[in-house]
Amino acid sequence: MSLIRKILIGPDLKAAFQFTVGQAIMNESHVVNNIEETDLSYILWIKNDKSEVYKWKEFQKTMPITIEFNIEL
Repeated sequence: MSLIRKILIGPDLKAAFQFTVGQAIMNESHVVNNIEETDLSYILWIKNDKSEVYKWKEFQKTMPITIEFNIEL
């Protein structure tokens, strides 16, 4: 289970891009599978209806980002 539950990208939280683990995306053909933190960035992994997992987006830590952690581990 991922330690990160939600990521918001942008300086204004109301207008920020928001991705949550389990969220349906791309016309509901995929879901956000995992949000991974590396030394320099955050990576979004998605899963399709065939359970294939792909690296989808990467956001550098230099961007304004807000993280919500999963507290139900």
